Amino acid sequence: MASAHIGALLGFLDDQGLLTAAGKRELNAGSASLCEEHVRPPARAFLDEAYDAYLARTRYGEPPPIAWMKEAFRSYERRFDLARRVQMDPYTALVARTEGRTLDDLLWELRDDETRLAEVEAALAFVPMGHRPLVDVTIALHRADPLAIARRHDDPALVLHALRYLARGRRLDFGLRAAVILAERLGLPPPEGAPRERLGALGVALGLATGDPAAEVAAWQRLPRRDQLRIEGALRALAAGNAEEQELARGAPFTASKTKPRASAAKHAAPRRRKR
Repeated sequence: MASAHIGALLGFLDDQGLLTAAGKRELNAGSASLCEEHVRPPARAFLDEAYDAYLARTRYGEPPPIAWMKEAFRSYERRFDLARRVQMDPYTALVARTEGRTLDDLLWELRDDETRLAEVEAALAFVPMGHRPLVDVTIALHRADPLAIARRHDDPALVLHALRYLARGRRLDFGLRAAVILAERLGLPPPEGAPRERLGALGVALGLATGDPAAEVAAWQRLPRRDQLRIEGALRALAAGNAEEQELARGAPFTASKTKPRASAAKHAAPRRRKR
């Protein structure tokens, strides 16, 4: 049934001129898959509104309820001008150019290209309010003294999360020392049974290479032994968790992995796939 009702819906959207080139390929291949990249922006908004109701009307052994979908689309057209070109705001346009089209992807790019920071700052007025605290502290970590922010910010957990986005040079100069300050403020490693998300954030911040192993080792060796022991204890506690947490904790700080952690570990959202 999934294949039939998805195929019928793709055909209907094609009749309305709402499929992208990728969507047309899916239709011609007889696929049972429908993703955001298969439909044009006006259709995405329509499907967000109507798709669940369409699914609820499907019945095993019966034709797909395309007649209902056509009526729902006519009603949608009466309320919205679908011919008008969708104009993205500057923030949405920045996010749309990233691989996963998420804020995490956008900020992650700062690690290897600090020049992108000016683009983020220019779009700051368009960042949704729920995302502003993370964006603001990420910008501050690049424009001001990361150690002062780590010591004084009223949300050390937020700063610890943003620490993963530090550009390469700043990771060498400030990353380890800022992580030590935040670990101390947050009481990491935690007592047994304490929430692990902050410990995981520390693992993400520390388990990412800068591309200069000699400099990483030198930065580690410059830490006082007391601070090294705190970080080592936190990473050992992290390694006692599940496999993904062990992956983040593998190796000495800043030398574990040169790639972005897997999606669930780094809270990275992949492009949304619609239910079938």
